[in-house]
Amino acid sequence: MIHKYKRCKKSTKEKAIDLCIGILCTIVVAGCLSVGIYFYSLSYDAGEFHRLIETAEDRNTAFADLSGDMPPAAAESERFIDLTALQQENSDIVGWITIQDTMIDYPVMYTPKDGEYYLHRNFMQKYSLSGVPFIDAACSVTPRSDNVIVYGHNMKNGSMFSGLLSYQDETYWRAHKKILFYTSEEVQEYEILAAFLIDAADASQVEKYFSVNFSGEKEFDSYIEAVKKKSFYRTEVDVQYGDGLLTLSTCSYQITDGRFLVIAKQN
Repeated sequence: MIHKYKRCKKSTKEKAIDLCIGILCTIVVAGCLSVGIYFYSLSYDAGEFHRLIETAEDRNTAFADLSGDMPPAAAESERFIDLTALQQENSDIVGWITIQDTMIDYPVMYTPKDGEYYLHRNFMQKYSLSGVPFIDAACSVTPRSDNVIVYGHNMKNGSMFSGLLSYQDETYWRAHKKILFYTSEEVQEYEILAAFLIDAADASQVEKYFSVNFSGEKEFDSYIEAVKKKSFYRTEVDVQYGDGLLTLSTCSYQITDGRFLVIAKQN
């Protein structure tokens, strides 16, 4: 008989089971903590973007003063984004991009000395999962590059540039053809001419479709022909040499290192 106060010695098998249970519990706790941090970060980022909109958006005075000089899509929205207050908070902001009736409605940052600075930083320059849309460091804002490239994350909750993947559908494109880009000086209106997927692991595709400047009309026309051919559908948007281009890029998980591009020309 075992004395009631004498501890039973566990077998090797029981010890192994206890170890496995301990490891499993640790994994579950770590996973729950990770998920909690993930959703907290997304919630915080969403709140911060909402604050920026409230700070910059003006549907009254500024719109009334400037609507006569605004492109049709901006005038119809009766909305104006005043970057002045936001620039006082962070001078890296150079614009605000919006596609009406979508979740794409964000500030755009530009840090040519550190191109991916806002890849995982928020507007206040603190760590952020979603980051803030930013312009390729190879581009120039003043004077303006022939093609301005803006990057944004493809977040699982549908925020940031996730909505770009909807442009695989021609019907969606027909309902969301225009992009508005607000700057300190003007409101630029762009018309989407192509949407397609590339493999970023292929250096030749990256070089071809992420062109920033063109040496002349021949190179420009060749680029336009290539992106229209690559597009999921024909848009028949007329593009002429000298038209400013805007490229929006996000990750696509359809292939290992995919990038989804939406190309637009300034009206």
